[in-house]
Amino acid sequence: MKATEAKKLNINMIKSQMALRGDTYNDLAQVLGKSKGAIHSKLAGRRNFSADELSKMSAHYGVSIDIFFTK
Repeated sequence: MKATEAKKLNINMIKSQMALRGDTYNDLAQVLGKSKGAIHSKLAGRRNFSADELSKMSAHYGVSIDIFFTK
């Protein structure tokens, strides 16, 4: 990937990780310390996940943070 190309967040990968673990929006909300509504807005693409939230999800799901981004 060129330095000028931006990586885009892959919401479907986040949802896939949630499904693999059996997590609900409430479960992810607890992990991130957010409300269920906030998680819904983020997964619908109306709000962005912060770097800290992505880091917490990475640790929670035991995966590299890179999988949450498209190439």
